[in-house]
Amino acid sequence: MARRRVNEVPSAVLSIDDVENLLVEGIADLGAWGGGLGGGLGGGLAGRLGGASGGRSGGRFGGRYLTRLDGARQTLDVERSDENLHAVRAEYFGNRVQERVGVPYGATVDAVLMVGVVGSGAASMNPCVVQLVWFEHELHVTAHAKEGLIKQRTCAKALQTLAASLGLTG
Repeated sequence: MARRRVNEVPSAVLSIDDVENLLVEGIADLGAWGGGLGGGLGGGLAGRLGGASGGRSGGRFGGRYLTRLDGARQTLDVERSDENLHAVRAEYFGNRVQERVGVPYGATVDAVLMVGVVGSGAASMNPCVVQLVWFEHELHVTAHAKEGLIKQRTCAKALQTLAASLGLTG
């Protein structure tokens, strides 16, 4: 099946296939949580286990075939200080971030590369893969999410939350 996209936003660090796999698995995790909760209420432990399994399968199917990949990019003028790095690691990503130093996409200087999945969109329940390329005085942010029939602006909200965690919103 051809990949369906809302717009063409290239991935900054990961391959686009890796981004989509992270998103589908994030949606599957939410399906498992919801299925386990509902199954547990109706059928105890066996219902919880069965509901989680079915919810995960349904979430994975829906994430892969019933949604479209959306993306957004933003460049922020912000220093790569220890304080700002800590704010992004702890407040934004909740210390669940992969990080390395490298020279991205033809640049001539090192940058800090960060990749993580954050909750965004309605009730912060939609997984959003956020990739940061942080130079000394400039931050390049790329966000990707899966959107269904009702667009929840998941990527835009993830970018707004990042700016807020850096104290850039007024």
